[in-house]
Amino acid sequence: MIDTPQILLVEQEQSVINQITELIDKIGFMKPHVASTQDEAKRIAGITRPDIALVDLSMDVACHGKTTARMLSEEYNLPVIYLVSREDYENRSGVQTDYGFVFKPIDQRNLEKTIMLALSRHSQMDNFSLLISDLPFPALVIAADSLEVLICNTMFTDQFSGIECQQKLSDLSENKSQLEDEIVQVVKYQQTEKKSVVLQRILPTKSDDKVFTIHARQLESVNLPIVLITLVRNETTTADDLFTYSPALQLHLGKEGRILRASQKWLASTGFSPEDISGKPLSELVTDASRQNWMIEEYLVRVPSENEFSQTLMIKHKDGLETPYLTHFSILPGDGSILAVFTEEAGRVSSEEETTLANALRDTAEALTSTLNFDEVLDRILINVGLVVPNEAANVMMIWSGVAYIVRSIGYAERGLEESMMSLQIPISQESHFLSMYSTGMPLAVADTQEYAALARPSEINWARSLASAPLRSKGQVFGFLNLESSQPGFYQQKHADRLQAFADQAAVAIENARLYAEVQQYAITDELTDIYNRRGLFELGKREVERARRYGRSLSVVMIDTDGFKTINDTYSHAVGDHVLRAMADRWKKSVREVDILGRYGGDEFVVLLPETDLDSAIQVADRLRLAIGSKPIETPAGEIPLTVSLGVAEINDAVTTFDALIETADHAMFEAKTSGKNQVKH
Repeated sequence: MIDTPQILLVEQEQSVINQITELIDKIGFMKPHVASTQDEAKRIAGITRPDIALVDLSMDVACHGKTTARMLSEEYNLPVIYLVSREDYENRSGVQTDYGFVFKPIDQRNLEKTIMLALSRHSQMDNFSLLISDLPFPALVIAADSLEVLICNTMFTDQFSGIECQQKLSDLSENKSQLEDEIVQVVKYQQTEKKSVVLQRILPTKSDDKVFTIHARQLESVNLPIVLITLVRNETTTADDLFTYSPALQLHLGKEGRILRASQKWLASTGFSPEDISGKPLSELVTDASRQNWMIEEYLVRVPSENEFSQTLMIKHKDGLETPYLTHFSILPGDGSILAVFTEEAGRVSSEEETTLANALRDTAEALTSTLNFDEVLDRILINVGLVVPNEAANVMMIWSGVAYIVRSIGYAERGLEESMMSLQIPISQESHFLSMYSTGMPLAVADTQEYAALARPSEINWARSLASAPLRSKGQVFGFLNLESSQPGFYQQKHADRLQAFADQAAVAIENARLYAEVQQYAITDELTDIYNRRGLFELGKREVERARRYGRSLSVVMIDTDGFKTINDTYSHAVGDHVLRAMADRWKKSVREVDILGRYGGDEFVVLLPETDLDSAIQVADRLRLAIGSKPIETPAGEIPLTVSLGVAEINDAVTTFDALIETADHAMFEAKTSGKNQVKH
C-alpha cells in the first residue's frame, strides 16, 4: 500500500484547503494538488496521476454528464472520499460512497485513518478485479453488508442481464429478478453460516435457462465483508473432464509410452505445462536410476497380461527437483492406452537432492558469514538463495511495528518494478499469507497467485504467478520474511518453501549478527549530548538518501538550522546550561518531524534536518514549523526560562545540486542569509 499518497483535493473554501493542507503535512503525506472545479480536477488528475481524491460533497454536481466523483472514479480509477459538513450529510442522506466521509471541521486522526483505509480497500479492489477478470466463468465480488456489486467480470455481463457493477441488490423489493434473489440469498446464507456455500440453481441467461453451480466464499478484505460469487454452468460431464480435473496426479500414455495429456493436478505438482510434455516419452522424465529399474517396453509386455502394474519412479520436475512417486499403471479398455497414477512417497528424498542442498547451504553459509555489513549481508542472501531454490526475483522483508517492509530486492529493476516493490508496506494482520507465517513460523508456497486471495498486491506488480516464502526467525520470534517469485504458474510447491526455510534460518543468523554489529556502529554516528545523529551520521545517511532520491527521481530537501545568540547563553549562564538548551531543542524537534526524517547535530549549535520525499515548498513549511517549535515557548533550564530563536536555510536537490555536500552548502548559504537579514526566519 502507498505510504505517502499524492492527494487531489477538490474544494473551493480556502479555509478548508488551508486546514487540510496543514493536516496532510503533519501526517507526512505529499502536499495535495487543489482543484476548484470539475474541469480543473480532470486536468490535474490527467497530469499528476494522484492516488486518491478528497471531494467536497457540495461540489459533486453533474458536469458533462458526470459528477466529479464519478468522473475521477471511472476515468482515473481513483478512490474518492467525500468532505462534508454534518448538516449537508443529513440533508443528502441518500449519498453513497465506497470509501467513506470526512466531516468538517477536519480531524487529523480521522482524515489519516479514512485515507489509509480507502487506499487499502482500493488496492484490494484492484486485486479482486484482477482475480476474477480472467476466470473462464461468470463471477462477481459483492459487499456483504450493503449488497453492492463491486466488481463483475465480462463473462458475467456477457451471459446475464439485470445486474451491473456498482448496483445495490435489493433484499426487500418484490420486483427483483430471480438471479438477483438467488445471489442475495446465497450472500446472506454465506454470512450467516460463515463458510463457503455451494448449490445448484436454474438461472435465466440472455439466451435461455441453464443449470449453474453457485459458489460463494468470503475474501480477505480491509474493514469490509466481501463475498466472491462464481457461477459455473453445468454441462454434461465427459471422460475428458473427469481426467483433466481429477484430484489425482495422473498421465495418459499412448501404447508406446508417450505422454498424451496430464491432469491439472499433475501439471501443478511438477511445474510443467502441457506443451512441455506433450508427445514426450515418460522415460525422459524419470532419473537415470529409475530408468535402469524400469523399461517401458517391458511394462507394455506385462500390462496386457497383468492389466496393471506398480513401480516407484523418481520423477524430475521442471525446476530440476526430483520426487519419488509410487506409480500405478493400468491399461484402458478400448484403445489399449495407459493410465498412470502418481502418489508421492512421503519421507523419501533422494540422496542426490540432500547432497545438493547440503552443498548449497555450506557454500552460502561461508558467503553470508564473511561480512558484518548489514547491506552486504542482504545482498549476499539474495544472490545466494538461487543456489538453493531457483527464482526470477527475490526480496527480504523486515517487520517494524507490525508492518512488513521490503529492505532489499533483486530481479525487479529489469521489470521496472523496483521502486514499486521498495515502497510496499504490508500490515501483517491484514495479509493472511504473512500472518500465517508470522504466527506459526512455518514457510508457505503459492502455486498460482491469481487463485490466492490471501495476498493482496498492487496490479502493476502482479507479474509473479508463483511464490515461495519463509519466515526469518531469531530466538523464537519472526522478524522478517524471505520471498521468491516466478512468472510461471505452478512453479513453487511446498517442498520449495521447505528448502527455502533451511536457507532462511541460516540467513536469519547472518542478519542478526549484522544487526548487532550495526547497533555497535550506531554509537559512532550518534551525538552523545542530544542523542540524535552526529556529523558523521548525517553525512553517511545523507549521501545514501541523495543517491536514492536521484536514482528514483524522488524529492529530497534539507533544512540547516543555526541557533541565534547561542554564544551569549554560554557566556551568561555556563556551558552546562548551554548543553541543556541544545538537548531541549533536539527533543522539541524530534516531536516535530516524521519518523522518516533525519535529524542531526551538524556541529556546535548548528543542526540539520534531512527530509526525504519532500519538495522545496513543503520543506519551507516544515522549516517554519521547526522555527516555531523553538521560538514560540522559552526553554526551561536550571537557570530559569531562556527565550530562544533560530535561523533556517532550506534547499532541495535538483539538476544543479546533485550531491549531499552541495545540498548542505546551498542550505548553509540560505541560512546565512536568514541570519544576516534579521534572524528568526526561513530563507531558501
